[in-house]
Amino acid sequence: MKGILICAHGSTESETGSAVREHSARVSSLTGLPVYYGFNASEEPSITDALHKMSADGFDEVIVIPLFFAPGFLANKIVPKALGMEPETAEGEVTIKGHTIRIRITGVFGDHPGMKDVLRDVISSCGASAKDTAVILIGHGSKDGKNSATVRYNASFVSEMGYEVFCAYNEMQSPTVEEALKSALGTGCKQIIAIPMFVSPSVHSTEEIPAKLGIREGRKTALGNTEVIYCQEIGMHPKIADILAERAGSV
Repeated sequence: MKGILICAHGSTESETGSAVREHSARVSSLTGLPVYYGFNASEEPSITDALHKMSADGFDEVIVIPLFFAPGFLANKIVPKALGMEPETAEGEVTIKGHTIRIRITGVFGDHPGMKDVLRDVISSCGASAKDTAVILIGHGSKDGKNSATVRYNASFVSEMGYEVFCAYNEMQSPTVEEALKSALGTGCKQIIAIPMFVSPSVHSTEEIPAKLGIREGRKTALGNTEVIYCQEIGMHPKIADILAERAGSV
């Protein structure tokens, strides 16, 4: 019996698990497969416990979808380890209480070509005109640079749409959010759309980044003659579920 296990990071902040819960039902509907989910830390069930539950429920084939924006330490090392596999492996078998399960791990969602449609939807929902609008894509930032590579990949889609686009990082990398904002304002645009390339709401995306954009409340502010619009976390967009389902069908 085949099923899907979506693996998310997890956090002590109650909203962070919302993306995995939001997308699970649609992924199940799109694939026709039962969907379970587990967290790396702070939330229940853990990835290990979720896999054990699937084993107890009789699944012998599990497609694992890491619900992460970019590849890296968590998606490529921590998730396989939590499943009882070697880090950096994408396929294998594990035995739980005498029951063997074949596991295949998909890629993350942020480097999927379907992100172009997601970004187009987000930008269009702001009533943007490429002539008068600059876009800032804001990543978390990482020590290994994989987060920035994925942010730049998405920036290429925005550029293809005709928008001036800037990449920024909340921590560990540059340009900073403040630096990218200054660059965007320097274009003389009438509107700036800032998109947090995060999976779910967190203190980074709901408190730190808005403050760096000069937004004190809500999702908009005016900086001189320029309107700044701060969008929802990209991982919460409904079409992310379509990407996850496609990932599941490709392994």
